[in-house]
Amino acid sequence: MVNSSILPPVDAAPARRAAPRSGYAVAAVVDAVLLFLLDVWPGWDVVPILSPAFADVLAAVNAAIVVNLVVHTVSALVPSPRVRALGQLLLCVVGVAVGLLLLRVYPFSVSGLWIALITALLWLGVVGSAVGGVVAAVQFVIGRDPKARRA
Repeated sequence: MVNSSILPPVDAAPARRAAPRSGYAVAAVVDAVLLFLLDVWPGWDVVPILSPAFADVLAAVNAAIVVNLVVHTVSALVPSPRVRALGQLLLCVVGVAVGLLLLRVYPFSVSGLWIALITALLWLGVVGSAVGGVVAAVQFVIGRDPKARRA
C-alpha cells in the first residue's frame, strides 16, 4: 500500500482547463463530419423524413454548421471567457434564425403525431437558443466564466 501523505499534491487545474478545449476540438470535428454527411455522402436526400423542400433551407443549415465549426475551433484555440461567450451568443442567434426558418418551411415528410413532436422540438430549440443567447450576452458583459471558482 502506498502512503499518500508523502506524495506531492497533484494540481488538477491544468486537466480541468484542457478538458473544455479538447471538447471544443471534438465538436469542430463532429461539425465537419456533419457537413460531409449532409452535402457529400450520403447526402440529405437519403434521409427518409426530409422532403424536397429541405433544399430551400439547406444553405441556412450549412451556414449554421459552418458557424458552429468556426466557433468551436476558435473556442478550442482561444481560452478566453469573453471569446467563448461571444461565440455562444453567435451560435444562439443562428440557432433561433435557423429554427424559425425550419418552422416556416417545415421540410419534413411526416404525418400524425410526428408533426406535433417535430414542431414541439423545433420550438424548444428556438426558445432554448433565445434563453441561451441572453445568458451568453450576460457572460460576455461580465467577462468571467460562471463556472470559475471565486477565490
